Amino acid sequence: MEFGLKLLWSTASAIGLRRLMKMLPKAYKATTFFFDGVACKGHVGLTIDDGLCRNGPGPSMVAEVATLLKEHDARCTFFVCSEYLVGVEAEAEALVHEGHELGNHMTSDKQFYFHKLPAGEFEQQLRGTTQAIEAVPGVGRVRWFRAPQALYTQSMERTVTSHGLRHALGDCYADDWAMEHNADFVARTILKQVAEGVFALPVFSERFCQLLCEELDAFGRSGLPCGQPNSMNRHGALLDELGLYPGLLDPLVREWLVPLCSQIPAFAAVGGGHLNSHKSFVVTYRIGEDEHLTEHFDNAEVTLNANLGLSFEAGELCFYGHKDAAKDAPSAHHAWTAGVGHAVLHLGQQVHAALPITEGERRNLVIWMRSTAWRRENGCPMCGSTDRLLEGSA
Repeated sequence: MEFGLKLLWSTASAIGLRRLMKMLPKAYKATTFFFDGVACKGHVGLTIDDGLCRNGPGPSMVAEVATLLKEHDARCTFFVCSEYLVGVEAEAEALVHEGHELGNHMTSDKQFYFHKLPAGEFEQQLRGTTQAIEAVPGVGRVRWFRAPQALYTQSMERTVTSHGLRHALGDCYADDWAMEHNADFVARTILKQVAEGVFALPVFSERFCQLLCEELDAFGRSGLPCGQPNSMNRHGALLDELGLYPGLLDPLVREWLVPLCSQIPAFAAVGGGHLNSHKSFVVTYRIGEDEHLTEHFDNAEVTLNANLGLSFEAGELCFYGHKDAAKDAPSAHHAWTAGVGHAVLHLGQQVHAALPITEGERRNLVIWMRSTAWRRENGCPMCGSTDRLLEGSA
């Protein structure tokens, strides 16, 4: 068995798991396999399945795993089966207190079972598992679901989505459960599979995005003069012209995005903790107008790019690496399948492009965040100057 699994994962790693994902059925279209956006070296999304202990509290190694994670200052999403929570509720609460997350992995790890259930029975067990997990103090709302054995159908997808859950699998795996004496093989295989980490995150509610789009439409109908969003996008709006800086965007940057950027090493290294000004705008892509955007980098230390809607197809982002070492082919992609209100956070000097939309209309809110202190030391990313900078406030 081990030989066959080694051959399987060695071959899959050579081909590339992300390429193989494109062959999966339609049910997996909205599945999160990896976080895509901008590459940030040294970061992965770590998950552990079949938690917390399928064999009961006696042989549980939750404490040992928690200690190991703490030694490396790592956080993990434990995909929990409700039957395996019995007797280890205190350990689950301790994990949550340490900053780890619990996701829904159904009632148990029954083999080749859940994808065959009638829709009503599947929903009942899905709901019961979520309720058992959310009963653990500190958990809050369960956000993630992982199908046992990764077997997922369109019926399951509809039910999971209706419960406000997102399906997550992964792009790094090596059947470690079956390789008891081959830890080195597992480690080598997963390290081959790991791509540069990326950051994608929920930022705005769907209701907020709807209201902002309505405000933009009203501004467009007003006939008031409107500046071009930037030197490349012809259609959209500068949000300072709508008066949205003081009560909305300044606090968003100052109170939420700067603290976040200060804790992410790739962003902190370019002044992420000292971002003191921003330029915020909305860009609009429509068939026959701006349909795409060619390769470029931003006049920013860190950029937030959030999906406001509306209804569109395609339009993925492609990332090519830092402007001083950009590649000919994209090293990372971001599709907007996570939905309205979700965003990517990336280094401004990452070369990126927006692929053409194929139908509909897409709006994105973009925030270019800048650090005067960083630029006085390292220069403007556009012209290199360190002595012609204006003070600003976020």
